[in-house]
Amino acid sequence: DEVTNDLLESQLGQRIEKGDIVIGRNCDKENMKKVKQTGKRELLPSFSPEAGVWFRDHGVKMVGIDTYFHLGKTVEKTRNFHQILMAQDILLIEGLDNLDQITVTPFILFAFPYRVEGIDSSFTRAVAILER
Repeated sequence: DEVTNDLLESQLGQRIEKGDIVIGRNCDKENMKKVKQTGKRELLPSFSPEAGVWFRDHGVKMVGIDTYFHLGKTVEKTRNFHQILMAQDILLIEGLDNLDQITVTPFILFAFPYRVEGIDSSFTRAVAILER
């Protein structure tokens, strides 16, 4: 399935604030099982390029996804989504793990990247704080 701007508006429109972080997580255990068995990653949920526009227009500062979620259904859609976010300095974190252990929202997310001069991405240590 594709996460569109309409879906984002219906689910997050009243809750999102400028500077928030949005995490895309695949909670469909059957979908994940099927992807593991078949290797068909095109079955994974993904963002539409229009979702990138929605994130931009709502002032989202970072978008994170787990291993079982795509930035786009096709290479072209992934590239478009990525370019929309990068043009606005909206950070992306891919391959987040253990999201099932986050049981409350909102929560605080820290991401500690490994800085390397001359590249635009690197691995990071992401840490969620569930209580203040």
